[in-house]
Amino acid sequence: MTKKIPLNNLRISNDLVIEQINRAIHKVITSGNYLFGKETKKFSEEWSKYCGQKFCIPCKNGTDALSLAAKALNIKKAIVQANTIPLTAQGLYLGGAKITISDVNTDGRSNIISKNLVPVLLYGRQPTKDELKSKIFDAAHAHGWKPPKHAVACWSFYPTKILGGMGDSGAVTTNDPLIAKKITELSGSRDILNNPKQINSRIDEIQASILRIKLKFLDEYIFERRKIASLYQENLINTVRIVSSVKNDFHHLLVIYVPHNRNKLKRYLLERGIETKVHYPIPLNKIKSTWFNKKQLENANIWSEHILSLPMFIGIKKSTIITISKAINNFYKNN
Repeated sequence: MTKKIPLNNLRISNDLVIEQINRAIHKVITSGNYLFGKETKKFSEEWSKYCGQKFCIPCKNGTDALSLAAKALNIKKAIVQANTIPLTAQGLYLGGAKITISDVNTDGRSNIISKNLVPVLLYGRQPTKDELKSKIFDAAHAHGWKPPKHAVACWSFYPTKILGGMGDSGAVTTNDPLIAKKITELSGSRDILNNPKQINSRIDEIQASILRIKLKFLDEYIFERRKIASLYQENLINTVRIVSSVKNDFHHLLVIYVPHNRNKLKRYLLERGIETKVHYPIPLNKIKSTWFNKKQLENANIWSEHILSLPMFIGIKKSTIITISKAINNFYKNN
């Protein structure tokens, strides 16, 4: 069946700024400078200022951002919660860290608080007070978050993110000039040609120019997403809860925790033209990799079986949210 309500629709938000984006891309093309140019420099300045940090080092993607941060900080051990995307652990591992997978609490956050914890701000959630004590953060979902002074924040600008490009890119922000210098050298500064530890990870001028345009509207995007989350909350029955705080979080994803029959609900919605997805279906402790953990992490297993991501994008109509909510409510009234 043709999907009538997609999980995401990037075209709507992109169309709102397409003329500005076209002009920005044309400017880059005619400049003849596609790397290490003015757009990258300006985006670095603007993103660090927005985040409230002194330095921003753009790179190729969010995974590389984690690798660069781990290398620069010489991280030997990292604890990663089991319910995140494998790329979080992979990025840190490629940066030299030995990975330990932790179980989660009933709210889906790591049940281990440690100096080695790398909190993942899943779905666009704000970190807890305990998580704020960490050094490195995977903030790929949390555009709008203002990291604390001591933090090294790793960002992704994948197209579906709140601040998303039209291609892949990422960045690391920090207040530490020494860390910023190390990351710059590792990421492939053209002034450092013979560094054997170099990852060679850079953003291109076109992506930087697009992100600069969209950054101007980021606060509006976040405001809109909070309105959408609030509408879902108003229309969903009480047995279905939204994982994030409607008022305070950023809602890269609109994730609900359902009481039972998640997979059956997913099929039920698809039959009605409503696309959904699970972020993420397999906890890391069940994935055989460099971080293979033989432990059965009970809460992470339960979490992965009860969550479901609903359509969330700029421009989604109130009537569409009501339709989706009614379908979910009807399912649980009859199951």
